[in-house]
Amino acid sequence: MSLLINALVMSCAAFVAMLLLAWLAYADADRK
Repeated sequence: MSLLINALVMSCAAFVAMLLLAWLAYADADRK
């Protein structure tokens, strides 16, 4: 059970990181 929660947290963290990177890239392209 704890392993499942750990995997869920890791996938959520990866999704948030990808979203943040995409937002940063978009903001950087928008500034130019």
